[in-house]
Amino acid sequence: MGCSASVMTEEETRYQLQKQKSLAIDRALLQKKKEEANLIRIFLLGAGDSGKSTVLKQMRLLHNDSFTDMERCHYTHILWMDMIESMRMLIFNARKYKIPLECDRPNSPLIPFKRIIVETERRFAEEPDDDDNDLGDYAVGYFSQAKPRPKRKDTTDLDVTLLISDSDYEEEKIEPVGRRHSREDIAEAIHQLWNNDRGIKKCYEQRNRFQLETSALYYFEIVHKLKNRMYRCTDKDILMGRIKTTGISEHQFKVKGSVLKLLDAGGQRSERKKWIHHFQHVNAIIFVVAVLEYDQTLYEDGRVSRMEESLSLFDTICNSRWFSNTPFILFLNKVDLLEEKLHKSLITDYCPNYKKDPLDVELVLDYFEKTILSLNRYAKPIYVHRTCATDTAAMKFVLNAVTDMMISQQLTKSGLM
Repeated sequence: MGCSASVMTEEETRYQLQKQKSLAIDRALLQKKKEEANLIRIFLLGAGDSGKSTVLKQMRLLHNDSFTDMERCHYTHILWMDMIESMRMLIFNARKYKIPLECDRPNSPLIPFKRIIVETERRFAEEPDDDDNDLGDYAVGYFSQAKPRPKRKDTTDLDVTLLISDSDYEEEKIEPVGRRHSREDIAEAIHQLWNNDRGIKKCYEQRNRFQLETSALYYFEIVHKLKNRMYRCTDKDILMGRIKTTGISEHQFKVKGSVLKLLDAGGQRSERKKWIHHFQHVNAIIFVVAVLEYDQTLYEDGRVSRMEESLSLFDTICNSRWFSNTPFILFLNKVDLLEEKLHKSLITDYCPNYKKDPLDVELVLDYFEKTILSLNRYAKPIYVHRTCATDTAAMKFVLNAVTDMMISQQLTKSGLM
């Protein structure tokens, strides 16, 4: 008998093709499910200057995403300009709040150093060949608020009026329109004023009354490093420095087989309208509150308490329909600075509902934690961590704990654990 090969009918061929397509779709869906299970999106939120970006920097250091040479150079320029403007702000506000300055006394040896700082503006703080002539856009807030400088001495601009004393006008030795001084001279002027003018330090102790960069003291201490244009900021310098976040920045980290996508959003009021475009598919929110800001006001509006702004923002985000089932992680940040401040600025003067020991940092933190958690109308779990975002060792422990929890929750939710 002869042998003949079986031939599939047209219907059987069509069935096999459909089966192959179906299997391919199933495999693709399974792969997508695994990828989704391994992708964790975390949104860093909070009011401006709460420390969100410092948390992101710590994540980079924790997962070996080191800062580039260009970034270190960029921070050197930013810290240099913020340092100069911080000293100008201290002189300005000392005059505003009637704090006597040694550098204003007749024949004071500090007068030449004061003149250098008063005459130096941002555009003169940089060398002629600096490529970063737009760095002010990223600075902490001084430059974004700065008024145009007057072109004549008889102008009544408040900033210049308070930067220049009556004796300065009489001597006609200070030009309010700005002059260029060498970085060496500027650095020495800041060093001398900070270390030898008691009025400058007294004004610094009252910095809650005006807007001053949180790390100003750190800048003054490394002034002779920053004067070198070739200096590259260390990891600690970068953690202590602040560049105003604009828009939404995304960073991805591979952690224990999962991909962690961290979104950092600018916290200023003008930036918040951009947040909503990134709310979808967020797996968790890290909300950062700077607990030392109970006696400070906003950069954007000096009438509004920073703490009240943070509470209002947390209330809005926590109870938003977008996040009704989204895990929340609350960072009570800058606890190290809170402990220092409690002895200088009584919390009871600003938080009348606080009735316990005003100098006990743990009781104060309990109060803030309870106040914030009471705003949670969905009664969803909120995981609280008390943090110092600039402390790398402590943040490593906190961030590892948060990451492990999020990976576990995500795998459980996806049915892969």
